[in-house]
Amino acid sequence: MVSPIHFKYKIFVSFVLVLIAFLAVAQPALADGIVIPDLPPWPDPPPLEESWLTIRYHRVTVSISDQIAVTRVEQEFLNEHDWEVEGTYIFPIPDGASISKFVIWVDGQ
Repeated sequence: MVSPIHFKYKIFVSFVLVLIAFLAVAQPALADGIVIPDLPPWPDPPPLEESWLTIRYHRVTVSISDQIAVTRVEQEFLNEHDWEVEGTYIFPIPDGASISKFVIWVDGQ
């Protein structure tokens, strides 16, 4: 029969190992870009809440082969306003990563 102290020790060690494994794997993916609108000349102060684009969807897929991870990010932004919104797309990537393909579609083109 297993002593209660030995059983508690096994549970504690198992918990610590699972926690270490989780923390070792959990790293920020940074797979989300945003569009920062270039604001037209508004009266002061500008209506910032009305100038942002809505994110319609954000999809991330990752495939790993021979220790190389390929990440594909698809985002669709929606302009729900009666005026055109121009902006700067910002997409942070981690050190050592590179972008091999970048495509922008505007109005389906």
